[in-house]
Amino acid sequence: MPHRYDVIPATIEHVYELAELLRPEDVDDIDSYRPDEDASEVLVECFEASTDVWVGTIDGQPACLFGALQPKYFVPVANPWFRGSERLRGHELAFLRLSRKYVKRLAAHYGELRNLVDANNTKAINWLEWLGFDVEERTFYFPGNPIAFRPYSLKGVK
Repeated sequence: MPHRYDVIPATIEHVYELAELLRPEDVDDIDSYRPDEDASEVLVECFEASTDVWVGTIDGQPACLFGALQPKYFVPVANPWFRGSERLRGHELAFLRLSRKYVKRLAAHYGELRNLVDANNTKAINWLEWLGFDVEERTFYFPGNPIAFRPYSLKGVK
């Protein structure tokens, strides 16, 4: 039987449910830039600070959460983010296809999407490049953090 995939506006209930089901690689990613904070608390903080947040569902069950955080109003730049749960395993291709549409929508709305990715996370870097992001070669370090990050960006067309 085929699965039903939907993307709907996220609620705080979705966030709490997915926080308990985060994939280990997503917990590791959060830990790489916020090492002293609980991953579920960071996910709630991202939801509350973001202007656009969606949840991807599989047969009505939340599987992933993504959105954009606009650090400064009236500046046409937002920071995109994505977190997956264990429910996403085996369904990545379906959400990979859906993600392009939402990335284009976010880029058009904000003008530019920009963030950092762990320089060692080749899977995430490949996905970002497939989505059309420019992932820079240069690396960036947060003070006191030994993890290297690479900037990535995508300009939208209005």
